[in-house]
Amino acid sequence: MNKNAHYDQQLYEEVHLLWAEILKLNHEALDENSDFFVLGGSSLQGMALAYKLQSVYEVDITLLDIVHCKCIANVTNLISKKIAENGFVDEEEGFL
Repeated sequence: MNKNAHYDQQLYEEVHLLWAEILKLNHEALDENSDFFVLGGSSLQGMALAYKLQSVYEVDITLLDIVHCKCIANVTNLISKKIAENGFVDEEEGFL
């Protein structure tokens, strides 16, 4: 795991799976530094990912966030930060 990661492992794994789902890739082929657009992600898929992340985590994530963050680890860090700002964490059930 990235030494600069400031997120929960469960959150990372959930975002990792969503990333693979949107890109229609095997999740085992991805790692924390996998770049959404280098992997073939389009702007439409980026919008779908942002929408899915907003729906699941109830945080404001935009296509521009996906573009700037680029990789799974950075997007997970951003979600973690926004969750902390919103005060939402379900300790027993995780994030989903």
